Amino acid sequence: MRASLIIAVVSLVVSCAALFVAVRNSRTDAEIDRRVDAVLQQRERDYVHALTPKMDLIYRDMIRDYRPPEKPPETFAELFTPALQIVTSMSTR
Repeated sequence: MRASLIIAVVSLVVSCAALFVAVRNSRTDAEIDRRVDAVLQQRERDYVHALTPKMDLIYRDMIRDYRPPEKPPETFAELFTPALQIVTSMSTR
């Protein structure tokens, strides 16, 4: 057999194996979206957890009768709700 034929056969086999592995391990769009959303939610929770003590200090200084929430905030919306109340009260006076 000639060397070029051997190389062609080996490359065909390797290509077929690579195609099989790629198709077998492919993720669906829904699964990728679900994983990305889960990672983003975890990252948001981590940021909110790190910022909560600092924001509580700020809220205590700016809001006379501020009481920290019973349940710690888990989202940016929950964390910054008192800040929005501060801005709203400043604009209505």
